[in-house]
Amino acid sequence: MFLKSKESKSAIGIDIGSSYIKVAELAKNANQLELLNFSRVPLADNIVIVDSIKKAVKESRVTSKSVNTSISGKSVVVRYISLPKMTKQELKSAIRFEAEKYIPFSVSEVVLDAQIIEDSGSDSKIKVILVAAKKDLIEHTIKLLEDSGLEPAVIDIDSFAVANAFGVNFDFEKDNAYILADIGSRLTNINIISRDISYLTRDIEIAGDAITRYLSDKLNMPFDEAEKLKCEPDNKEAIIREATQNALEGLFNEIRLSLDYYESHFEKPIGAIFLSGGTSLVKDIDKIFKDSLGIETKIWSPIKSVKVSNALLGKGLAEFASQFAVSIGLALRTSI
Repeated sequence: MFLKSKESKSAIGIDIGSSYIKVAELAKNANQLELLNFSRVPLADNIVIVDSIKKAVKESRVTSKSVNTSISGKSVVVRYISLPKMTKQELKSAIRFEAEKYIPFSVSEVVLDAQIIEDSGSDSKIKVILVAAKKDLIEHTIKLLEDSGLEPAVIDIDSFAVANAFGVNFDFEKDNAYILADIGSRLTNINIISRDISYLTRDIEIAGDAITRYLSDKLNMPFDEAEKLKCEPDNKEAIIREATQNALEGLFNEIRLSLDYYESHFEKPIGAIFLSGGTSLVKDIDKIFKDSLGIETKIWSPIKSVKVSNALLGKGLAEFASQFAVSIGLALRTSI
């Protein structure tokens, strides 16, 4: 969102998460998207993040240095605002003055972007997405990539990247809206979308690590062992379900608040919740979401409509494809 994309035959998205670095390279041939390369490298406390990025790039076998990445968290603010009707060019000039009313940071501390999402034509107002990201976070992200020998082309927002990937893999039913929840280790990105419009975006600091901490406390075991148990429950599926239900109750409450806000402002019905991210791989998490929120919940694959060679599938991609929602969405940001 914050840097201009470059024309290229293929595009690379790199998702710098809190537990994994994910790389995806996409190309478009005869209107068919194809995944050319991918990699997934775990992060460890004793490994410098730049070294992990370099390893992920090497293992993916991508050749271009130009990459798209994304940011999220407390240093990123997304607001949905109404403004007097104006052109895109006028919006660029006005947004710095308008932003002061809506963001908790000084305008001098952030990089701003805005996009008109609704212009009824007859009304005197337009609806706009305002995005503000602190400069120090953007500078830090750029430095990570440059220190890894890469060139940042686009810096997007995690939840918008997920929406990009979802949009090319699923058809929207009538006027339904959908909740996209990308659940990582430390952060859950929420986006309520309908067709190509985002109606609400939030980052919630409750995610997979909360389940691991619950297991660690409940079973009196080290965090690393609890993390392994969460991913490989063997015959302890009941305790994993209990941990997931209890640890994510705060997340469910935040989603309920988001739904209350959405339903008070918009009339589009919620069709379903779609889960992605590493924590979406926890057994029965879709059923727990449905039971807790009363909304049909599905785990989706960002490669559903993407051509993938047998060689790449042979690396186990289908099993953890939902972890690549952000990186594939980022690769879609560049014209390919």
